[in-house]
Order: sequence, then structure tokens, then C-alpha cells
Amino acid sequence: MESIKIHINKLGRIKDSDVEIGRLMLFCGESGMGKSYVAMLCHYFFYVWLHPVRINLFLKEQGADYEVLREQMLDKGTALQIDKRELEKWLATDAVRFMGYLLNSEMNDDNIIVILPNTIPNQIVFTYEKTIEGIVSDEDTYVLLHSNHLKYRAKDKGININEESPFAILLRSEIMHCVFGDYQALRNYFILPPSRGAMLTEKVVPQTGLYRKFEESLSILRTLDVSENTAQIRVTEDLLRLMDGRIGQENDTFYYETNNIHIPLSAAASSIREIGVLQLLLEKTSLSNDAILIEEPEAHLHPKKQRMMADVIARFFNAGAYMQITTHSDYFLHRFNELLMLGNLKEKLDLKEFETVCVSLNEFPDSAITKNNVKAYLLEKDEGDCSHIKLMSIDEGIPFTSFREVILQSLDKEEKLKSLLGNDNN
Repeated sequence: MESIKIHINKLGRIKDSDVEIGRLMLFCGESGMGKSYVAMLCHYFFYVWLHPVRINLFLKEQGADYEVLREQMLDKGTALQIDKRELEKWLATDAVRFMGYLLNSEMNDDNIIVILPNTIPNQIVFTYEKTIEGIVSDEDTYVLLHSNHLKYRAKDKGININEESPFAILLRSEIMHCVFGDYQALRNYFILPPSRGAMLTEKVVPQTGLYRKFEESLSILRTLDVSENTAQIRVTEDLLRLMDGRIGQENDTFYYETNNIHIPLSAAASSIREIGVLQLLLEKTSLSNDAILIEEPEAHLHPKKQRMMADVIARFFNAGAYMQITTHSDYFLHRFNELLMLGNLKEKLDLKEFETVCVSLNEFPDSAITKNNVKAYLLEKDEGDCSHIKLMSIDEGIPFTSFREVILQSLDKEEKLKSLLGNDNN
């Protein structure tokens, strides 16, 4: 995956910060610093290439009306040129617009700068040539559009006003090719917001775009059939072990099955309701094509199971998912660090040595995480009421900066209390 860089001038409390999009992004820090904001912002740069309306909107704002330009197309030539800088400016504006939709909030004074990778040329040029196909008396004229890497064939006639422009289809496919190396690299996007469990069991009317997007995802997942995906068997086993059971679906209602007992999902633990949607993703989608934003995957879990959740997230990632994760859990990060260190060992040892080490550590070789694909960010409070995003070095694991002060305070207070209790005993 090629790098998309974002400079945040202002986004909520976040000011003067830089973020680089990666395959797996972890955001930690105190509450209220803006972890969710930046995670949503990063998710936008996966969502936008999949959503047909948004790129249509860009082209409309650029005056690139396919129907108008189609009338000017003769035999062959240049159909459209798109300035990369104009696309970057529009993405910056639309990303903030998208954030406002998710949060149901006006964000008029928020602004960012987007820098697309060098694999995207400064001028994105679409050429065309017209072809006539069919049999005599039943022929159709087609327009064959070319970008740098792709071709798209469209009928030479008007498109429905609600349809996606052929320019938009080709542009977002070309961008995906330039960024991800494959125009089919992304198939789905999912946003899993906090307190999502209630929407699996209650009739909730979403008040924000964030939960409307989650409701859309649930609607899709409810209707899909369970797929036979052998590549995801291990992560499914891990997740079911974490859940001590599984969720099932009867008509439009979910239930929880554990120890051969079926109960309504509404009667299951809050942790089961929160993570149950992960099982649906595993059963019904191909993770290798999914972009997934998960807020606090460890929520409501015992520390032992928070560690198990780190394994699940690692396996999602190793199965090919693009992920944005927010977390408050040092147990989750501790385990994630172990898997990063396991990845470091994998790079240093040959395969047989590595497998021997994994046996001695009771680890699965495919649990290891390659650090080159991971970016960890800490959100810290600045002077005043602002926060700043800090990229953390993960060469020796993700630093526990946000937890260290709390741990030291706790140890210091404990020592003082023990000292006072000792004096009383004397």
C-alpha cells in the first residue's frame, strides 16, 4: 500500500498534527483527545474509493459532466484531465464534510491538507476511442475510456441521473490501483462504533451518520449467506473461543449459543453483543478486501480476553484486512507487542528455526505481525485545550507512554499507604 499523508491544521481538539495512512493503525491516549476523530478521518481514505456518490460529487464540482463531454467526443482523443492538486484539495474538504456527517456536527473551522502518493501522476488523463459493436441493423456505439492502468467501456448514450458516471468509476478504480496496487483491493468498508451492541438487539433510530453507517453494515451482513472461507478458519476459532460460544441468526433476530444453550442475544453479556459483529464479518465477508474501523475492541472484556482480542485483531490483519483501531487497554497493547516481537523473530530466523521457537512459546507462526505494516499513534494533550498526534516508534513494541504515568502514580500511592500502615503497626 502506498502512503497517503494528512496534515491536520484543526480537527476537533487536534491541531498541527501529521498522520500517514497504513494497513493497520492503532490510536491510543487519554479520553477526549480525539482518537475517534482521527480514526474516522483515516477510515475515510478507504471509504471514499468505494462510494460511488462521492467521486461523482468531485467530478460535478470540477465541471466534468460525462454527458456534456460525451457529446464532444468524436473518434478518439483526450476525454478528461484531472489535476492531482485539485483532487487533493477536494479530498481535504470532503473528508471534513464526511466527519461532520458521522458526528452530526458542523465542522466549518476544521481543515486538513491531503498529500496523495507519487504513484498518482500530477495529471490524471483519460483518453477515449469510439467503437461500433454488434450485428448489422443492431449495432451499438461504445466509448472505451483509458486511464494509465485501466480501461472502462461505456455505451455511447445517456446515463441515468442516479447512475455513477463512467469517469467516476474509472477514476476511483485508477486511484485504488495506484494506492493499493489493485483496483479490486477494496470491496467493503465497515465502521464499528462504540456501544454498537445495542443495535444488534434493540430497535434503535440512529441520530448520527456514524450509527447510520453501522446500521447499513448490519443490514448488509444480515442478508448475506455464510461463506465457505477456509483462509479464515483460524481467526474464527480464536473469536469463538474468546466468546465462549457463537451468535446465530433466526430470521431477523440474533441469538447467543453457548454450551448447547440458546438465549436471545439481548440476554448475553455486553462484551458478546459488542464483538458479535466480528463473527458476522468473518462468516460473510472476505477480510482481504475489507477496511474496518473498530472502536475499542476490548470493551467490557476481562484482561485475559483483552489479550485474546489482540490475537483476533492480529489475525484479521494477517488475513488482509485494512484496520483502524482505537484502544484504552494496556493488556491489549501488551499482547499486541508480543505479536510484534514474534514478527521480529520471524524476520531474523529461518522458517524451521522460527517454527521451533513458536512451539517452545506455544504460539502459532501465523500470529506474528510484521511491523512494517503497522502504525501506532499517541494523542497527547498540549498546552491549552488542544491535543497533538505523535507517531510512536514500534521497533521494540508500541510504547506504553499513555499508561506509564498512571502506573507510576498507582505504585507510588501504594508504597506510601503501605509505609503508613507499617508505621501504625509499630
